[in-house]
Amino acid sequence: MPTKNRLHLRSGWVIYTVLFVLLALSLYLNLAANNFPLSFHFDEVNKIGCIKNNTQDFLHPVLILKLGKAFSALAGAVSVDEISVAARTSTAILGTLLCGFTFLLARTFLSAGYAFLATALTALSPGIVVHSHFIKEDIARSCFPVASLLFCIYFIESSFLSEKSVLRQPSAARQHSFTLLWGLTLGFAVSSKYTALPAVIYFSLLPMVVLGIGVCA
Repeated sequence: MPTKNRLHLRSGWVIYTVLFVLLALSLYLNLAANNFPLSFHFDEVNKIGCIKNNTQDFLHPVLILKLGKAFSALAGAVSVDEISVAARTSTAILGTLLCGFTFLLARTFLSAGYAFLATALTALSPGIVVHSHFIKEDIARSCFPVASLLFCIYFIESSFLSEKSVLRQPSAARQHSFTLLWGLTLGFAVSSKYTALPAVIYFSLLPMVVLGIGVCA
């Protein structure tokens, strides 16, 4: 038994170490050379104006603007170029969070090796890396729906599938926590881009569908 515990602990450290390396690589790629001129993407100009002047635009959902403003305040950014880098940094971090949520989501269905593969493909994806360099809604629109789906699955497992759940000890506290995180990340998804609105219907129906399947089974 002690040998099994040591092997389990060792494998856990290996998983955490590899995941940390992948996330660090993702963050490095997303942040690399993100101080390019603002004129490289016309869509950023309006967003920077909204962040700098504390205004809003219906064409740009509020989450990206709020994150850009928060990071600009933390960095003490004043000029347009400084605000650009600070706001792009917030997008870069969301790109790395997307990799982390991808690993956790894949891990609910697959072995650690395949979950690492999914994470690496996400981290090295040219589309993810490039979009993480701009103040764009697309990365947030990818990150938060994946996170919401993950917490939705955790909620379902802790509520309806306790016997087969990967969550060792389901409890009311866990259910409440997963419900809160599920709703919070779903709200962030909708606040990221209007095209995320259908996800509200999908994620609302998913637990009922799974419960119905479980009852029929």
